[in-house]
Amino acid sequence: MNEISEFSLGHIDSQPVTIMGIKSPALEWVLRNHAVEVVSALDPQVAPPLVITLPMEDLGLPSAYRGQDFTWRQTPLWNQIRNPDWWSWLVYRQLPREDETIILWARDDLFPDARENVQP
Repeated sequence: MNEISEFSLGHIDSQPVTIMGIKSPALEWVLRNHAVEVVSALDPQVAPPLVITLPMEDLGLPSAYRGQDFTWRQTPLWNQIRNPDWWSWLVYRQLPREDETIILWARDDLFPDARENVQP
């Protein structure tokens, strides 16, 4: 987000971020230097520059977007731990866990290669 923001507007915190369908004070805190808007649904008439959502195929917005998924949170599954898992924990610090994935979507026109392909 910082690189896209810096390239497109000249400062790492310039682009506003829209969070859709995720209630996470921790995520909002990570983005505290950006202008953050938390919404339950996206307005199909608006094309925000950066959007963070749960996994989905398409945003249904008028502009094209590129997305990258990230593991946002990992929660140990304490009730599923068996004796062999403790060895894995002692040796590798790994336990059975549930991963929560989010997707960062960036509007296509914010990328350098999209700007090069624009016809005058």
